Amino acid sequence: MNKIMRNLVVIIGVALLVLVNTGEIYASPETARDMPNLDSPCYKSDNIFAVGGYGGQCTAFVYGRAKEKLKIDIPFRAGAGQWWTECPKYGVRGQIPRADSIAVWVHGNSGHVAYVERVEGNKVFINEANVETFKGTQWGGGYDGKSKELTTDQMKSHVGTLVGYIYLSGGVL
Repeated sequence: MNKIMRNLVVIIGVALLVLVNTGEIYASPETARDMPNLDSPCYKSDNIFAVGGYGGQCTAFVYGRAKEKLKIDIPFRAGAGQWWTECPKYGVRGQIPRADSIAVWVHGNSGHVAYVERVEGNKVFINEANVETFKGTQWGGGYDGKSKELTTDQMKSHVGTLVGYIYLSGGVL
């Protein structure tokens, strides 16, 4: 029995090392408060991106998350790559991650957005869509299925080049 337990401990230890060294650690069940309610109309009938046929894209998810958590309608109607340039008309943006903000990355002619749930020191907890589930269609792959924990350094190149954060709380949105 001791040999079995020892082997089990070794296997669990190796699995944890692999998770730590992959660059992305997925949040534990303790972060249930970060999980979206995908059955909410915020992601479906009350979502301009979903109604327009882009429901699985990152923009639709972030729009829905802001509506679900903060009860606001994000005014951006373009693709993720344009959200940063449209932002000065509507809100405040910056380079420091904050809870309830939108992280914006650009890559080539496109971009990506994710919802920042919370920040603890140099750890940023995000929810996003269409990264791990990418299908290359207008619908996209949908919600990635888990809250992700990245360091501020990992955020800089997570999906393209991080251009900054759009602050939803305290802005004019």
